[in-house]
Amino acid sequence: METPGRNSAWLTRRRWVLGGILFAAVLIRMATVAWARSYLISPAADHFGFGYEAGRIARSLAVGAGFASPMPFPGGPTALLPLGYPLLLSGVFRLFGVYTAGSAWAAYGINALASALTCLVLFRLGGVIFGEAAGLVAAGLFAFHPNSIWFAAGAIWDTSLVAVCLPALMLWFYLLPADPPPRKLVLTGLWMGLLSLFNPAVATAGIAGLCWIWVRLRGAGPARIAKPGLAAIVCFLVLLPWMVRNALVVGEFTPRSSAGLNLRLGNNEVAWKAAAGTYSSALYPADSAAEGKRLRDLGEAAYDRECGREAVAFIRHNPGKFLVLTGLRILDWWIGYDSAYTGQFHGFSNPMFWKRLLGSLWLPFFLAGAVLGARRGYPVYPLLAAILIYPLPYYATIVAVRYRFPTEPLILIFAAYCLTELWAKVRKGPFPAIRARRVSAVQFDNDLVSR
Repeated sequence: METPGRNSAWLTRRRWVLGGILFAAVLIRMATVAWARSYLISPAADHFGFGYEAGRIARSLAVGAGFASPMPFPGGPTALLPLGYPLLLSGVFRLFGVYTAGSAWAAYGINALASALTCLVLFRLGGVIFGEAAGLVAAGLFAFHPNSIWFAAGAIWDTSLVAVCLPALMLWFYLLPADPPPRKLVLTGLWMGLLSLFNPAVATAGIAGLCWIWVRLRGAGPARIAKPGLAAIVCFLVLLPWMVRNALVVGEFTPRSSAGLNLRLGNNEVAWKAAAGTYSSALYPADSAAEGKRLRDLGEAAYDRECGREAVAFIRHNPGKFLVLTGLRILDWWIGYDSAYTGQFHGFSNPMFWKRLLGSLWLPFFLAGAVLGARRGYPVYPLLAAILIYPLPYYATIVAVRYRFPTEPLILIFAAYCLTELWAKVRKGPFPAIRARRVSAVQFDNDLVSR
C-alpha cells in the first residue's frame, strides 16, 4: 500500500526529473544556436533565409506595410500563410530590430521554449494514456531528439510551435469527459481555431478528436452529432474573420491561399521526371524568376487558382503518374528523403544520411508501442488517428521533413511506452523513473467521469 511519505517522495522525484528535462531542452537548443552560429543569417535575396515567407510578412507588418510581400521581392497583400507565426515574428522584429542577430536569438529562444513546453505536454499526455513513466520517457526523448534540436536551433519557422500545438490539442481531447458540456465544447472549438491560425493542418488532426467525442457519445441520440458539431462550428467562427479578410483583400475565402500552388508543386512533369515527392523549386515563385513574374502579373489569388487548374489537368490526364507520385510522397513522409538543406547551420556539409536515419529511427518503436498499447486496451486510437490523418493533405501535394515533424512528438509517446515495456521485460521489473499507472480505455472514461 502506498504511504503518504512514499507519495511525497515520488512527487519530489518527478518534479526534479521533469524540471531537469525542461532545463536541458532549452539549454541544448540555445547552445546549439551558439555552436552552429545559426543566428548569423545570410542577407541574400533580401534576407529571405530569415524566416522565409513568414519572415518577409513579419517584416512588412513591423514596418507598417500590413500582412503582405511573402516572397523575396515586393508584393501586395497576401494570404499565403495563416496569421499566427508572422504576427508573432513581427513582434520580435519590433522589439529587437528587423533581420538582426538579436531578433534571430529571440526567435530561436521562442523555439527552445516551445520545445520545453512540448516536453511538458508529452509528459502529461503520455501519462494520461500509458502512465507517468511513459510520459516522462517521452519528454526526455523529445528533449534530446535530434530532429527537434535541428528545427528549434537551425531555422526560423513555425515548426517548433506547431509541434507543441498538435500534442496540446490531443491532450485537451483526452482530458474532456465522455459527455462534455457545451461550455467545454465551445472551448474546444476556440482552441482548435486559435491553433489553426498558426497552421490549419492542426485542425485536420482535430478531426480525430471530434470523431472520438462522437464515438464516446454512443447511444446519446442527436447529441452525438450536435456536440462535436458545436465544436466544429466554433472553430469555423474563429477562423471566419481571417477568411473574410482574405476574401476581401486577396480574393480567396480561405485560411491560406496556397492550395493550388502546393498541388501544382507536387504534381507536374518536373516532379515526375525527378521521381520526387518533394516540391519542385523550378516552379516556386521564390526560386524561379519566371514564376515570380507570373505571380506578380496575375496576383496571388489568380495565380493560386491557375496553379490549381494546371495541377488538376495534370492529374486528370496522368492518373497513373499521380498515384506513383502519391506513393513516393507517402514513402518520403515515413522514411525520409535525400536533402542537402542545412538550415542556418554553419559548418554542415552533407547531412543527408543523418537526416534520413533520424527521420525513421523511432518508427519500429512507434509501431511496436502502438500494437502493444492497442492489444492491452489503452486508449490509443485517437492519437493514432491524429498521426494518420494529419499527413493526408500532404500526400496529395508535397512533403517535407518539417511538415512531418509536428507528428513526431506523438510518435515518441508510443516509442516511449515500447521502451518502458522493454525495460520491464529485460530487467524483470517496472521502469524505475516514477510511478507508472496503467489504465484501460474503460477505466479512462470512468476516471474522467469521476473528476
